[in-house]
Amino acid sequence: MRTRLYPKAESRSSKHPIDHEKVDAEFMRRGITLTLCWNEYCEEAVASDGEPYQCSAFCQRQRKWAEEHAFTMRVGCKCGEKIEVDWAGDRAEYYDPDTGLTRKARVFVACLPWSQYTFAEAFPDMGEESWVTAHVHAFSFFGGSAPILVPDNCKTGIVKNTLDELVTNEQYRRMAEHYGCAVVPARPRRPRDKGSVEAAVGLVERQAMAPLSDRAFLSLDELNAALSVKIAAINARPFQKRDGSRESEYLGQEKDSLIPLPAHPYRIVVHKSATVQFNYHASFEGMFYSVPFTCLRKKADIAATATAVVIAVDGVRVATHPRLHGAKGQYPTNPEHMPDAHRDFAEWNGDRFRRWAAEKGPSVAAVVDAMLRSRTVEQQACRTCRALLDLGRRHGDGIPCLRLPSAITGTLSP
Repeated sequence: MRTRLYPKAESRSSKHPIDHEKVDAEFMRRGITLTLCWNEYCEEAVASDGEPYQCSAFCQRQRKWAEEHAFTMRVGCKCGEKIEVDWAGDRAEYYDPDTGLTRKARVFVACLPWSQYTFAEAFPDMGEESWVTAHVHAFSFFGGSAPILVPDNCKTGIVKNTLDELVTNEQYRRMAEHYGCAVVPARPRRPRDKGSVEAAVGLVERQAMAPLSDRAFLSLDELNAALSVKIAAINARPFQKRDGSRESEYLGQEKDSLIPLPAHPYRIVVHKSATVQFNYHASFEGMFYSVPFTCLRKKADIAATATAVVIAVDGVRVATHPRLHGAKGQYPTNPEHMPDAHRDFAEWNGDRFRRWAAEKGPSVAAVVDAMLRSRTVEQQACRTCRALLDLGRRHGDGIPCLRLPSAITGTLSP
């Protein structure tokens, strides 16, 4: 009777067993959650006529198994052997001096694992150019490079990283070869492969970026100046569990073991093709650079460094401009690239007429200035000034008496 009234609870072994190793392997894949793993486990249990665990019990057992099997190995490193790099997760803010708007900056962090000596710099984005430039600045800060460069698997650095194949971004590969480095990225979803820079990122976020979050920076350079002061303080601060500091360990031993820097820093060159527009300008990253008007509608090959933009058409260089940054939509135009009619129209404005008049003498300068001031907008008087200019061209500048009506000269008497 007692057995019927109080049946024994079913033992846990009656539940369908969990293949923890399989679940752990699935969970490491991108986009996979424990809930999805539990759904697959339930399907397997039903297919084998077993009873599955509830989701909460399944997750609890899987996490307990993971804690019991989460073994870690301390990987030692040699002095000057590698440099680890990464982007910080938090963002810093600054005001764009060109637009006056608030912009988010991404902070690049590099670390020498042996001494823990740290470098950090803010960039406007995480694009390829910022990524490579950040490495160049980091090598300059360290005073050398290392044989091994350890990034994560961001697309600006690593195109493909599998057990069978490693494909490095071409620009990134050329930069690493220039400094004598071999790119050895961390395994996907294995941040402990670059544990030193992961710790350095947390340190930079807490002790450098967080204290600066309440300050307003009027440019990216101003933000980086303040950030460099904080990084210097981090490097000079004594270790808690070992003698010395990051800076003393770096200066004492690691600096001399780094690979010497090449004679010239690496210069990133960005290539792009564009069609010359009807206004004889070619577009590059939101800016429009002029080319000779004879290249209209032709294909232009653009090569840009951090400071210059070179444009070639049909394999011949036709234009070189200083590279512009800031607000998009700027039109740097070389007057020599313009047709004669366009150049003549663009050059003649109030300032140009005043300079021409000043060359002819004080009387002509007074007349032209009165013409320009007689109208609400100076451009309205340009035709009158052009007429005066043509008059000088036809009759010469040495006319003994040049009488102009008061309607033209405004306040001047004839």
